[in-house]
Amino acid sequence: MFGSPRKGFTIVELLVVIAVISLLIALLLPAVQQAREAARVSQCKNNLKQIGLAMHNYHDNFATFPPGVCSKETETTSLSQNSFCDTDNSPHITLDGKLIRAAAYGWSWNAFLLPYLDQANLYQTLDVANSPQLMLDDVVTSGGNNVARKEEIQQPLSVLRCPTDPSPILSTAYSYSNDGNVKSYRTDGTVIDLPLINYVACHSNNHFVPNVNYSCDDRWVSKSHYGVFGLNSKTRIRDITDGTSSTILVGEKSANFSYNGTDAQVGGVAYLSAYTSNGYQSRTTFASGGINIFGDSGASTLYSFNSSHVGGAQFVFADGSVHFLNENIEFDGVGAPSGNMGTASISTLLEYLQCIADGEVTGTF
Repeated sequence: MFGSPRKGFTIVELLVVIAVISLLIALLLPAVQQAREAARVSQCKNNLKQIGLAMHNYHDNFATFPPGVCSKETETTSLSQNSFCDTDNSPHITLDGKLIRAAAYGWSWNAFLLPYLDQANLYQTLDVANSPQLMLDDVVTSGGNNVARKEEIQQPLSVLRCPTDPSPILSTAYSYSNDGNVKSYRTDGTVIDLPLINYVACHSNNHFVPNVNYSCDDRWVSKSHYGVFGLNSKTRIRDITDGTSSTILVGEKSANFSYNGTDAQVGGVAYLSAYTSNGYQSRTTFASGGINIFGDSGASTLYSFNSSHVGGAQFVFADGSVHFLNENIEFDGVGAPSGNMGTASISTLLEYLQCIADGEVTGTF
């Protein structure tokens, strides 16, 4: 008498099932990843829309877009603005025995937007109405060591972060010191690390950014090359004669972007910006030039826009609209390495989009 047949899978059948499941995973995983990235791109776009709306609300209140970076000293002293700008030989100015000016940094455009991004409490915590050095004196270890205030300031703001960028919460590129300087990253008791952000303002079509080698409103470029933002800038909508729908306000900058150069990308930094003769330190707040540039020249790449998205980066324009610009968009950047682009030509689409008054009409982009 035969026993009942044994039930179960053969080895061959099991291997076939495993192979089918593996194939399904291989087919579905890219689709899942693409769906997740599409959601991240959509969130990034929404962030930029909120920034654009905040810009317009600020403009409604003050009849100007916020300054790219602000040096506020002339509001509290009788010294001329030119005196503050001459920092190479006199990095600090003392009045009645008190240091009133730090040579390196000021509040940046995103600090002024905080009340319009539902961050009024943070705006008050930073005390944007006063010198940033007062805040730094209070929070650094060697100063007031106000831990609670420091922790609040260092909290990341999701509206200023692209969800595709896996960079750390705090910037590890530059530290802001209460001695009035921007330092290459360090961790001593005189500095604070600020939140890393992924959105930077358009300065011009030149890779050099706010700099005090000349007068405080000089951008190292002729006015036809101006972007919306600069040192102590007060750009009004009516100043954008090229049209708000074809002029960039803010674009992406990723700390995760790599290129073939000697320096790493740094991403953006919240609230403060450098404006000394070391213009490269301003790349944490401003950008200009191309998109996702891979090159051996640090200058042409460090100051460019870039993102962790494939194929380009997103930008909010002066009319509040958001566009994804392909990294292969027409751009030549002729003249940029020379520093002062007063005589350089503006001849490509991306340059037209970065300038507020170049007189050129742009087509589809």
